[in-house]
Amino acid sequence: MLTAPASILLAVAPLLDSPSTGTDPSTLSQAIAAAMEGDVIDIKAGTYRERLILARAITLQAWPPGADVTISWVTDRPYESVVFSSGPEVCLRGLKLRHSSPSVANNYAVFMQGGLLRLENCDISSATGSGVGSEGGSLSLLQCSIHDCKRHGVAMFGDLEGSEGDATVSGCSISGNELNGLLLADNAHLVLRGGRVSRNEGYGVYVKDGRADVEGNTFERNGRGPWFASENADVDLVALSKSNTQLG
Repeated sequence: MLTAPASILLAVAPLLDSPSTGTDPSTLSQAIAAAMEGDVIDIKAGTYRERLILARAITLQAWPPGADVTISWVTDRPYESVVFSSGPEVCLRGLKLRHSSPSVANNYAVFMQGGLLRLENCDISSATGSGVGSEGGSLSLLQCSIHDCKRHGVAMFGDLEGSEGDATVSGCSISGNELNGLLLADNAHLVLRGGRVSRNEGYGVYVKDGRADVEGNTFERNGRGPWFASENADVDLVALSKSNTQLG
């Protein structure tokens, strides 16, 4: 007999000045540890100062929809994203994600390494690195805001074995990042549709190599221009210029 996925409702988190010890049953980490494959964790309004490791199919969502839920990870340890995802089907919905970690490389608020990650209506910023990073796997961003990051808004790479990762970014705002809005490398594949890419200090989209399908977006006031594709990239620049709007 099949059992429907459970829904776990979390109470408001305490405002902690240090990482959770994991002993409080209302922490996100403990709810994730208790969840079964495919469960949904409904998160009530509050600020949760935790780092989340998501290695199996699970959904975390603000509840009720529109609740002000912030998940923050500020640490002096390197290589620690606020969310690390490698699960086969992970979804984050309606969350604010804030991050600071002093890494030189692999410095992301959200880091996906393989698997499948879907971010819906999330607000993401990193004080030290990029907003979202992916290596391989399948990444989906829908109606998200990725802004004011120290490095790129989104950085996409193939995996270490040479397989291309793929990312679909739809209806998102990517703005105010200190490097590029989106960086594509290592044979990754990007589909970017219906978004606004603005005020990034580098390019709106930088395709080092890999394949990019970019249409129906608005590019505005990016410091080095709306887009750049190297000679190793698979990008139709003529079609790109015709199918997107450039302002400023």
